[in-house]
Amino acid sequence: MGQSASQRMSKELMNLRLKTKSLERQSKKEEKKEKANKKKCKKAMQKGNTEGAKIYAESAIRAKNQALNMMKMAARMDAVAARVQTACDMQNIAKTMKSVTYSMDSVMNTMDINEISSIMDKFEEQFDNLDLNSKYMEQAMDSSTAATMPTNQVDDLMGQIADEHGIDLESQLAEADPFKAKTLKNTAVEEDKEDNLEARLKKLQGI
Repeated sequence: MGQSASQRMSKELMNLRLKTKSLERQSKKEEKKEKANKKKCKKAMQKGNTEGAKIYAESAIRAKNQALNMMKMAARMDAVAARVQTACDMQNIAKTMKSVTYSMDSVMNTMDINEISSIMDKFEEQFDNLDLNSKYMEQAMDSSTAATMPTNQVDDLMGQIADEHGIDLESQLAEADPFKAKTLKNTAVEEDKEDNLEARLKKLQGI
């Protein structure tokens, strides 16, 4: 069986890529030759060998030009390969779009718009009912938890945890409850008054 146009194009793309790599490698080799001839030219001049230095210099220039030409050719072939790649991609995209179009036609022909609309309406109604039931359930659970949880047990546990970790629970509760903060403040003031009064009595008694 013969190859399809897509297969032939993919094969040519592969060949272009390989040839581009080959030209790039040859360009690198010519650059190495250029450097080597420059070194030889320098050594020849250091020894006073002018004729030899000229030959090495010519070889270095020739290698440099060859390297540049190969790099230019590699760049051109890479550009061609990029265009071929784009053509392959576009061909694949066209095939995909064609397949999707056929599939969409088939689906559209079997769709009952009225039935779909009815299903969506029913779904939205059930979703709203579910959301409403969830809210009622959450409220009921919150009320039940608040009613059955003994306040003294909560306070005791919080106090125990605060003692174990060195937390000033009274200050935190006062910040959270302004009325309690005022009460604690008044209690502290009363305690200060009692301490001052006791100190004054001791001073009068000479203790």
